[in-house]
Parts: sequence; C-alpha cells; structure tokens
Amino acid sequence: MKITKRVLLTVFVLMLVIASVMGAVACTNKNTPSEGEPALGGGTQQESATEVLITLDATVMPDYEGKFLPAYMDVLKEKGLFTYEASESQYGLYITSVNGKAAEGMDWWGVFTDDLTDESVANEASLTYEYNGKTYYMTNVGISSVPLREGKRYLFVFNPPMPY
Repeated sequence: MKITKRVLLTVFVLMLVIASVMGAVACTNKNTPSEGEPALGGGTQQESATEVLITLDATVMPDYEGKFLPAYMDVLKEKGLFTYEASESQYGLYITSVNGKAAEGMDWWGVFTDDLTDESVANEASLTYEYNGKTYYMTNVGISSVPLREGKRYLFVFNPPMPY
C-alpha cells in the first residue's frame, strides 16, 4: 500500500513538472518583437502561414504620407520581406496570396489593423481578431483605400473566423 502511494505521488509530481515545463515553453515566443521593433526587418512578422503582421516602418518607406497599404506592400516585396498576389475586383485589390499561401475556392485573406484614426477604414464595430494579446479590427474598405500611418500595424489573416 505504501509503495503504491509513493509511486502515485512520484508520477503525479513528474506530470506536474512536465506540464509546468511545457507551459513555460509554450508561453515563450521568440518571434515576438519588442514594442516598436520589427521582427523580420521592414516591420514584418510571421509566426504561421495563416497570420502575417506588417508594421509601417518609416525608415523602410520614408515617403509613406498620402499613400496606401499596397504601396508599402510593394516596397516590402521589392526588398524580399513580404510577398503577395492580388487581383482587381469591383471593390479594389483582392488579395489572393500572402507569402506563398494562396486563397483558393472559398478561402480568403482578411486584413485587420490597429489604426482606428479613420472610422470609415476600421472602427470598434468592425470584426475583431486577437493576435499576440492585441486587438485588431477588420478593414471596412479594400487595401487600396487603407491609408498608411507610421507605426500602425496591418495583420493579414487567412480564413479569419466569421461571426455567424
């Protein structure tokens, strides 16, 4: 009886230690940049094939004022930091691929931002998406109408969950 209790207690303690180590490893995110610091250069961060974050970095595109999101995407593409494909639609550019991940059939890429400066572009009533502990808001317009603002972030999400 004493041996069984001792074995059970040892197994329980071992499981607790393993769970603690796994939890600590899972919570450590080596790819997350410090606030305001680009992760992969040019303000791009990709932790999975389905989520890509870009932050407007004025050192990469000093003449960003008055321009829109595709202009910055093109600069990142030229520097080899970000790739995308898009096609024209009645609403402007429609993203068909980001960093090699193509949207086919019913798949699609949603664009979210932390920029709530212009309510017609994104606002608190927009669909939200949580990424690295921060809330992003789906853009209400096509990417061709999303203005660039220094330090603002643009999150591309493959097949974001929709509220049905």
